[in-house]
Amino acid sequence: MLFIVAYDIPEDGTRSQVAAELQNWGHRVQYSVFECDLDLRRARKLEARLRALISGPDNIRIYPLCGGCRARVVTIGGKPVSADVNYYQV
Repeated sequence: MLFIVAYDIPEDGTRSQVAAELQNWGHRVQYSVFECDLDLRRARKLEARLRALISGPDNIRIYPLCGGCRARVVTIGGKPVSADVNYYQV
């Protein structure tokens, strides 16, 4: 399942840690938006790791997209939705 992860984190250090963690799980498609192709077990693991990194005013949103929704994603500019899952964490 494709998950869209978006974040708004004001503190540079925390934002860098979140971005570094997400780069292990998916593709950055915008500055603070990642696409992650995960099963539900791995999605929960990612959620736990992200929760451990943030506090206070930090905001992370994780949106699941079913296969039908994924097929209807429209990209204008940039790269198409990635199907490469070879490097994601275990």
